[in-house]
Amino acid sequence: MIKSKMIWMGEALKLAQQNLLKKKNNFMVFGQGVSSDSYGLKRIAPHKVIEMPISEVSFSGMAVGLASQGFRPLVHHIRTEFSLLVLDQILTHASRWEFNFKKDYICPVSFRVGIGRGWGNGPQHTATYHSVFLQSPGLNVMIPAFAQDAYDQIYFLMHTNNPSVILEHRWMYKIGSIFKKKQAVKKLNTATLIKGPKKILLLTYGDGLVDCIKVKEILMKNKLDCSIICISFFPAYKRFSKQLLKEISEYKNIYLIDTSPYEFGLLQGIIGELFILSNKKKIKLVKIISPPFKPCPTSAKLAKKYYPNPDKILNKICKNLKIKKKINYKKLTFNEIHLNPEFNISTNYKLKRIY
Repeated sequence: MIKSKMIWMGEALKLAQQNLLKKKNNFMVFGQGVSSDSYGLKRIAPHKVIEMPISEVSFSGMAVGLASQGFRPLVHHIRTEFSLLVLDQILTHASRWEFNFKKDYICPVSFRVGIGRGWGNGPQHTATYHSVFLQSPGLNVMIPAFAQDAYDQIYFLMHTNNPSVILEHRWMYKIGSIFKKKQAVKKLNTATLIKGPKKILLLTYGDGLVDCIKVKEILMKNKLDCSIICISFFPAYKRFSKQLLKEISEYKNIYLIDTSPYEFGLLQGIIGELFILSNKKKIKLVKIISPPFKPCPTSAKLAKKYYPNPDKILNKICKNLKIKKKINYKKLTFNEIHLNPEFNISTNYKLKRIY
């Protein structure tokens, strides 16, 4: 029997890579900082963990070439804008590989890309560019938020024939959740449901999970509740899971908690497909809570107003649903607003994996 334990999402990502380096001869890791002692990869397989100079185009291109020859390289790009330098390798070459060549000639190269909010990162380093990758057929796109998803997604890289990008919200690295160690993962869930009443659904992904969890806890303390769906996987050729869309359509009031500008974004694509399929029969209300269509400012005062937070979400819910009862909760501190959070997701929540 596999025992469960609570670990951070960042630890799950590291553990999966360590295990694969030990067990899989064709698994390799490239990037800047990958040989760090604190990361613990280099000492496991020094010949397969290769520290790279600041030359993203060259080592990413090398990884694409290795993937075409039977290896399973994983490239680390610690910031989003660095990955933009290699969009030619990722989108033009890797994701379209099988259309340029015969079907059984695969190129399963993978990239870890650090994205999203963080203290003082300003307009450049907080960019996400989900839509850039999601608009590329043939590319698996993963956005972990739970430790189990993070671990499973790294292991899945050994079984998929398509190239993959793991978009990692750095805001989530120290969020703890229940985890079971596995030896193989051949199928990924597209989302995780934190069960609650069918009246209110908070639909989100990545770092939006933090604010949704806080809202759920506040509502429960006030004898109210909500459900949360956190999306985590978009397969290479089927971005919209029928099971996920069916689950979302069961809710009457849907709040889109988007931590990137909503316009032409990830959640806008999901809700557009949902409305086509459901014809609005069950859904009464859809409300958007997202940053404005602008880059995130560097200033702490301005950044405070930029992202969704429990206060914004709760105010919108109470206003739209005409909840007259006063919701009691503590206002967020400066550190809670601006510094990477550290907390464990309650083990009392009932989770459902959606495929």
